Amino acid sequence: MKIAFWVNNFGFSQVDCSKVAYGNPGIGGTEFSAILIAESLMNIGLDTYILCNRDGIFPKGQKFKCVVDIIEACKYVNKNNFSYFVIDSRALTKDLLYAFPRIRFIAWANCFIEDWMNDIFPKCPNLLKFVNVGREQARLCERMPIFKKSTYIYNAVPTKMLDKVVIKSYQERKPNVVYIGSIHKAKGFHLLAEAWPKVVQSVPNAELYVIGSGNLYSKNIRLGKWNIACEEYENQFMPYLTNNNGILPSVHFMGKMGEEKYALLAKCKVGIPNPSGVSETFGYTAVEMQMMGCAVTTILCPAYIDTVYNKNNLYKSQDQLAENIIKLLLSKENAYDDMLAFINTFSVDKVTSHWVSLFEDLKKIQIKTKKFSMSYIISNFILSLKMLKHRFFVKN
Repeated sequence: MKIAFWVNNFGFSQVDCSKVAYGNPGIGGTEFSAILIAESLMNIGLDTYILCNRDGIFPKGQKFKCVVDIIEACKYVNKNNFSYFVIDSRALTKDLLYAFPRIRFIAWANCFIEDWMNDIFPKCPNLLKFVNVGREQARLCERMPIFKKSTYIYNAVPTKMLDKVVIKSYQERKPNVVYIGSIHKAKGFHLLAEAWPKVVQSVPNAELYVIGSGNLYSKNIRLGKWNIACEEYENQFMPYLTNNNGILPSVHFMGKMGEEKYALLAKCKVGIPNPSGVSETFGYTAVEMQMMGCAVTTILCPAYIDTVYNKNNLYKSQDQLAENIIKLLLSKENAYDDMLAFINTFSVDKVTSHWVSLFEDLKKIQIKTKKFSMSYIISNFILSLKMLKHRFFVKN
């Protein structure tokens, strides 16, 4: 099989992604997943390609092709007879589906389904499968038209970093709290900021480590006064984390971190991924935190029902965040061995085998393209115009 993966690396082309088997080097989870699975499939003998819009630093031996944009990527896939083209569902448009009826598309749903997807995807025979990244996410589709094409495969989480990090017992750890993620409103960091003064009031020696930045997904985002997030968002959460002397001594903004973040996680008691749950379909950071021995507390939502071991630590109301953090900081045990067994569900080997099974199953599907005749002509014309626009107005 010959399988292509679309990776929009415009914002992180200079980041070293050659060692994704040891963890996320500080890029978005969607892109990290694609590079990791492409490499893992390559390692078991499948012919995988990464199609990207900038030259990148990828794993050794990984084939990749730099193209202008996703339209050029589709043309490359079409010309070179790939078995499948795996693409983030947000990037797979009606125009692409209609213009390339012979490409065997797999939509990878790293986001929640949108109305237009539910309208278009079930009707397109060249959209073979809609792959959710969690069981609970897939269940949300049960009464939708897309459900007949839906399945789920958990995102893979590497565990090789466990060989390099010393995991202290929960009781040995200082009352450190850690957040990982992009610092913008959709990731809910402001909720943690609002809760922090209450936490310090109850646990005076507690410290907060913030891994991430407001420009995690795009280096072009203009950051505010504190160089942490956009100005409007900083103005919302920084009053809770500063005093007249500046940032509180208990708060540490670490910026973007790669593999080195795991040593820091291993020193923390409590991990808090997206406290609001907005936009979360899997929750990579929740799994990484638990793997390093942190107890995780966050909102009760589909992503964290799948990925958080102790469901009792999931709150229904955001007002419970401070209370949950305090409780976990004062506790003495977190059942680490049981958490590790739970995390095995997301191992690279196990997840890769599910992708292989999916590809094998999809071999049986024959695409019928007759119904695309007129739409195909129109869409190709539209896309040709778009490509002309790129040629004249977009710098590579």
